[in-house]
Amino acid sequence: MKQKKYVALSYFFLFTFLLGWMHWPFLSVHRYLTSYHSPALDALMRTATHVGDGLFFCSVILFVLIWISKKEALQLSLIFLLSSGMAQFLKRVIFPNALRPMAYFKGDPQFHIIKNLDYHLTHSFPSGHSTSVFALASFICLAYSKRISYDLLLLIAACFFAFTRIYLSQHFLHDVVAGSLIGISSTLLIWKWTHLQWQALDQPWLQKNR
Repeated sequence: MKQKKYVALSYFFLFTFLLGWMHWPFLSVHRYLTSYHSPALDALMRTATHVGDGLFFCSVILFVLIWISKKEALQLSLIFLLSSGMAQFLKRVIFPNALRPMAYFKGDPQFHIIKNLDYHLTHSFPSGHSTSVFALASFICLAYSKRISYDLLLLIAACFFAFTRIYLSQHFLHDVVAGSLIGISSTLLIWKWTHLQWQALDQPWLQKNR
């Protein structure tokens, strides 16, 4: 039942992405989405965006391995490899010339620039950070969440962390939506393949080694 829910969510993101890719004036949309800003938000977004880093994902894998379950740590490792591999393949092989927002707005005096932020200019599509946060949120929902309200909170959190990439002008909306779709799809694929297997590994590493 929960897998069907995530399939439906994936199709929703796919539809939104296709709609945006074909019809939305992406520069105007980005300008609108970044029109409200403040020093406090700048600081918050710069910090929160690191939740989408590969290092954060690997830290979660290590935590799960030591304290929760070797099986789930292995599942998360496969999800990370698949999702990040797909995102990087698209980013660097299929769409290597996709420009990031600052490549379009860097000469605009009215566009908000955050001081001392390292703005990237190329390899925009898709968003790797969005891929990671949605892959991780999807796995948490499938493996641990027991209530729809928790699923909704995780979805809101994933959307927030993905939005940091837009706020910081590291990605456009369609980059983020595509990355989100990759993350959800990767988790569903690995979960379907592995969740009934490796039962002997379904314990934390510390318990095995006490």
